Amino acid sequence: MADVVLLTVGSLPAYGAAAVAAWEGAGLEVQVLPVAGRHLPLFDGRPLRQHSHPGAARLARSVDGARWLVLVGPATAGGCAGALINALQLIGGPAYDHPDAPPPLVGRGVGVIITGPPPDARGAMGQLAAMIPAMGGRLVAAVWADGPGAMPPADFARRFLTEGEPETVALPSVDMSLGDVRFPAPDAVRATAAAAAATVSTYTPSGGLPELRAELTAYLRSQGLPVGDPQQVVVTAGATAGLCACLLARLRPGDGVLLPDPGFPQYRRLATAFGLRPLTYRLNAARGHLPDPAELERLAPAARALIWNFPHNPLGSVAPPELVGHAVDLARHHDLTIISDEVYAGLTWEATVVSPAAAGAADRTCVIGSFSKIAAMAGYRVGWALVPPDLAAGVAAAHRTVAMSPALISQQAALAALPVLPGYLANLRAQLLENRRTASATLAEAGVPHHLPAAGYYLWLDISNTGLTGAAFAQRLWAEERVRVEPGEAFGDTADTCVRVSIALPREQVRDGLYRLGRLYRRLRGQ
Repeated sequence: MADVVLLTVGSLPAYGAAAVAAWEGAGLEVQVLPVAGRHLPLFDGRPLRQHSHPGAARLARSVDGARWLVLVGPATAGGCAGALINALQLIGGPAYDHPDAPPPLVGRGVGVIITGPPPDARGAMGQLAAMIPAMGGRLVAAVWADGPGAMPPADFARRFLTEGEPETVALPSVDMSLGDVRFPAPDAVRATAAAAAATVSTYTPSGGLPELRAELTAYLRSQGLPVGDPQQVVVTAGATAGLCACLLARLRPGDGVLLPDPGFPQYRRLATAFGLRPLTYRLNAARGHLPDPAELERLAPAARALIWNFPHNPLGSVAPPELVGHAVDLARHHDLTIISDEVYAGLTWEATVVSPAAAGAADRTCVIGSFSKIAAMAGYRVGWALVPPDLAAGVAAAHRTVAMSPALISQQAALAALPVLPGYLANLRAQLLENRRTASATLAEAGVPHHLPAAGYYLWLDISNTGLTGAAFAQRLWAEERVRVEPGEAFGDTADTCVRVSIALPREQVRDGLYRLGRLYRRLRGQ
């Protein structure tokens, strides 16, 4: 006789499979019994043992010796709750609606695992939770899982079989909106940070630790960037602080700055905060999400700086060498400073990144870099700005005004990251490549139009054929499927029918989040 019997509609979801493994690991015998329509007769008021259906006999034998019953099914499958209720009615037989008859589930713990979006799951859960006590059972846990690949909390199996008050557990949502890498930083980084935290932490020189500037100089040279002196490398409190420092050091209120649309939201925010005039150039899908040289030429006379972001966030496009050459010529002709945001340069898949600094414009290019993406160190807030010699002191002073200095612990962690970065980055790239394949397969199965980026780890999805804006789609996706994505409106005026989705998460979360995104997409399309 089994200790735990799972009555399931459809295949066992990851949540249920994990629970089974935990219970079996605790020495309990577990039986999984399908109870969909083809497996059981319909309840017709007769006792379970009066049915000749083989499924009825199997259900009777299984339930007799079980200490716990667990009801498992997808809320979105038609009849899931009905199939489970039918199984309970068969177990209860004629006694179900007769209060003077002995309740058939007395002394048994009964749990419920429902997968699906919250509105559907709550309805199915409510029906089953009301029926179990009426049959004398004790509801020990009611759990809805966000999707078929969602995994339970580590102590779920123990909690499920523990005596006490019933508990409803909702799994964490999947957050695919942020730009951080959801993998551990290198071991050397974490060990160094832990050791550094035990020592006295002081301010550092405004340009960064001399030893870190020297190591960054060697690293940037190995990436093909021209660095004459370590003083040109200013260590910053993340890439955004480096961007701030370069804008403040070079521009004055009223100056024009060329910004991409769509583009990283901070570009426009910082330009506005510093009293600059944003001059946006478009990155259209028809041009491969690249700028139109003619539009840049038209806007350049009113500008003093060009923000150049390739590999691009959020589009994942990479500027080809001839386009980089055009930007360099444009900057020379109009005396523009190029601020080249290259934080995704280590994460390219289908193209080679050419920096304006390496294409003949080192004397007028500020290269912004960061450990956040390539070493999964977003929370450490440490990056760099490689600047022309005549700007080095001004950028360091501006950074001191904005952020004083990067945290000593973070700079020591960055020093530990550089020697292990090649191996770590190779492993990170391999994981992200697998995530790309998983993402593409999951979206294709759901019929969601998509293209994979040439660099970075964002999917830029055009959802206009759902009839919703990006903001409305993101809101519905959170409310109905517990998945967060970033609406396109955050990135500019031309992106209101798109959403940005990060796939820099563990693979199961990528699969599960995009499965649910596809589920909403199909509903909106009437499929």
